[in-house]
Amino acid sequence: MNLEGEECKNIFKECLPVCCNLKEIHLNFCQLSPEVGEYIGIFIGHQTQLSILNLSNTNLEDDIGRCMFENITPSCCGVRELNMKGCKFCPKMSGYLCKFIGYQTQLVTLNLEDTNLKGDIGRNLFQNTSPLCCNIEKLYLIYCKFSPEMSEHLGKFIGNQKYLKVINFKGTDLKGDIGNNIFRDTIPLSYNLRSIDLSHCEFSSEMSENLGKFIGRQIQLTRLKFFLSNLKSDIGMNIFRNISKSCCNLEYLSLSSCYLSLRMSKYLGEFIGRQTKLKTLLLDETNIKDDIGKNIFQNTPSSFCNLNELHLNGCNLTADMSGCLGSFIGNQTQLEILLLIGIDLRNDIGKNLFQSISSSCNNLKKLILNYCLFSQDMSQHLAVFIQRQKRLNTFEFFQTNLKGDIGKDIIQSIPPSCRNLGGYSNLFV
Repeated sequence: MNLEGEECKNIFKECLPVCCNLKEIHLNFCQLSPEVGEYIGIFIGHQTQLSILNLSNTNLEDDIGRCMFENITPSCCGVRELNMKGCKFCPKMSGYLCKFIGYQTQLVTLNLEDTNLKGDIGRNLFQNTSPLCCNIEKLYLIYCKFSPEMSEHLGKFIGNQKYLKVINFKGTDLKGDIGNNIFRDTIPLSYNLRSIDLSHCEFSSEMSENLGKFIGRQIQLTRLKFFLSNLKSDIGMNIFRNISKSCCNLEYLSLSSCYLSLRMSKYLGEFIGRQTKLKTLLLDETNIKDDIGKNIFQNTPSSFCNLNELHLNGCNLTADMSGCLGSFIGNQTQLEILLLIGIDLRNDIGKNLFQSISSSCNNLKKLILNYCLFSQDMSQHLAVFIQRQKRLNTFEFFQTNLKGDIGKDIIQSIPPSCRNLGGYSNLFV
């Protein structure tokens, strides 16, 4: 919306005496001028009951943002949700934004997604934020641009948030001094997080130890995402071996599409094994073949047995690790959802996998085997596994080869409880 004209300035000017009890203001995707920005700032400053301010995808560079934020009075101090996703900032206005954020002692959600916070922009924003702004519970830094010179101040700002529960770094570059500064300065201070999203982040070996220690401080953490992140060699080893044993309450862990390696796999297995409350484990499109998979699954003790949902879609399995995976699955007596889409299960891979799954794993409700490759020598073991699942409700095997005895073994094993059957037409191809 274009709010640059004289008419728009007059609208905000005329509203000032009478409109002062707004609870929400949405100015997302607006085009502003410095003159209009000034009156918007004065107008916002009069809203003593304002709870939600949405400025997402608005250009606040230079005098536009400066005029707006320098005219918002401290009496507007009850904002609980501030959305600045996709805004354009600059050093000239970021100090004034800092003061405005500092007034917000009741701020609960701060969204800075897709903003450039490099250099003086981030330094001005976080360096002098009032310590009274310390009640943020959700902080979104998705696809933000950071730099070493501002990251230390960001780390201290994060550490000052004594009730922080959710932090999202998705898609950010945290390599080197950036990550070191952020996580080193928050380690002694932040320990209430419930959810950390590190999906698609860039890490380096020199900052990974501090990242591990930061995660290890979060004894109430229930959700951790590393989707599409490089955890190879020293990076993954430093992260997982530095996560303290007291961080053991995860319920959701995503490692889908991550880059793993032999060097770090033992520590990852031990970390997973400590998460005795884990309900959902995602390993889709992840390299767990050979000794990598053996190290992960052999280092999870039999006491790790509470998974409800396991995703292994697109994983490259091998015969020498599939038995370990089978034993791991067999321990999951509460497993209800197992996804194995697009996996080569022929011969010893599938045979070792399914014959190693204990009979106590018998509570599946959903089994998805679409686009898998089967062979006759493993189909009987798969059939026995399916036959045990007396609660199975959904079974899919689209685009799989079920010709001859393979299909006969599998179809005969499907329990009567299964009402949603997908892929039955494959029998007639």
